[in-house]
Formats: sequence, C-alpha cells, structure tokens
Amino acid sequence: MIIPWLDTLVLWIHILAAITWIGGMIFMVGIVGPYVRKTFPPEERAPLMAAIGQRFGLLSWGAIFTLIVTGIYNAVRFVRTWDVLLNTTFGHILLVKIALVAVMTGLSVTHDFFLGPRQRDLNAQLRKSQTLASETPEQKTLMASAQQRLQRLRRWAILVAQLNLALGIVVILLAASLQSY
Repeated sequence: MIIPWLDTLVLWIHILAAITWIGGMIFMVGIVGPYVRKTFPPEERAPLMAAIGQRFGLLSWGAIFTLIVTGIYNAVRFVRTWDVLLNTTFGHILLVKIALVAVMTGLSVTHDFFLGPRQRDLNAQLRKSQTLASETPEQKTLMASAQQRLQRLRRWAILVAQLNLALGIVVILLAASLQSY
C-alpha cells in the first residue's frame, strides 16, 4: 500500500540526517579544526577537540543510524526488485552510494573509536609525565617519542576526517543524480 505522506516524511528525515552528518563534517573539518589549530596552543587543542568531537559524535552517530534506517526503507519502497537494483543505472548508482556510505561508516568508526581514544590516552599520559618533578634522560626520550606518536595520530585523524568528508560529498552528488532516473 502506498502512503505518499509517509514516503515524503521518511525521505525528508533521510535528507535531514545526511545534512546533519555531512554538514557537521564540513563544519568540523573546514572551520573548527583549522580554527583550533591556529588559535590554541598544542596542549589545549587535544582536550578541546576531544570535547567538541564527543558532542558532535553523539549527533553524527544518531544521523548515521537514521540514514541507515531511512535508507533501507527508501530502498525497499522505491527499488522493489533485485532486477532494478542489479540491472539499471539507478540501481548501479544506488549500489555505489550504499558502498560509499559503508566505507564512510567504517572511517567514522576508525576515527571515533580508535584514533580519538588513542589520542586522548596518549595526551593524558603526556600530561601526567609532564607533572613529574624530575625528568631523567629516559623520561625525556619517552616523552619525545609519545609526542611524535601523538602528532602521527593527529595527522591520521585529520586525514580520515577529510577523506570521510570527500566521500560524503560524492555520496550527495550521487544522491542528487538519482533524482534524474
């Protein structure tokens, strides 16, 4: 049974979730990250970005979950058969879009649950080491090594976020192209 208002509502929610996720990434990668890097000293950046990231993480994971649920509804509702999915241009574009969203979700998992916590832990370890009264040569070497690891983690986190954003823009372009079929 076709319920036009429900289809419209689910599509609207799907688009709003995409705007939230991708728009949030644009804001984080294009505005917040560069501003924090230019404005705050290194020792203040990590806690600030961690706090902002945790707040945005709640919003973005809600958007990802909403996109998956509404995406499944839309696919079942509008594709209807495997033949349409596998043998039409619309279906091929939709499959590419689904694959890219899966990659983006994997990148978000990597960023939020691996790179972010490792950065927070390493930053806390560095702060703890810096509060020790005496610094032996071994401690200085360990701190320098930890600083280098932290820098590498930060670069990886930035790269993953930028790649995720680029893929998100491609997904939006693919979604827009689906409207012509």
